[in-house]
Amino acid sequence: MELILVILIFSLVLSLAIPRLGGLIRSDELRASALRLVGLIKDTRNRAMMEQRYYRLYFEPNTSNVWTEKIETVREDVEKKKKSISRDVIVKGIWSGTKGKQSEGEVWITFSPMGYCDGALIYLLDDKSKSFTIQINPFGTQIDLIEGEVEPELQEVS
Repeated sequence: MELILVILIFSLVLSLAIPRLGGLIRSDELRASALRLVGLIKDTRNRAMMEQRYYRLYFEPNTSNVWTEKIETVREDVEKKKKSISRDVIVKGIWSGTKGKQSEGEVWITFSPMGYCDGALIYLLDDKSKSFTIQINPFGTQIDLIEGEVEPELQEVS
């Protein structure tokens, strides 16, 4: 009888804990994707500074595709080496101080040889409608991860 009671209690605890663990794992995937993207942003900025050239970090909104490109005087039609930040997370859109919010076509952030950029908010969305915002200041030195979608009017990008 005691064994049955222990099994029943254990089953009850597991039935309550498993759905929460699933949500935690999905949340971790969104955070991991955001951190991968932050790493790519920092890498692009560092390459621009090391090579003393302009670089762009491109995004395809509503997909998970991102890629970097060195800006030359003539843009060659070469096959782009697109990377996927995740199979469950997409870049919903990007806001910058000069272009406003963009959520279609090729969208990019340009990094100067000094490591500066326009400052931007990058909106990430997972398959469960949970979102993250990546905030980049114009000097490219501070990158913040913010849970949820931050409105540009309310957020100072400085």
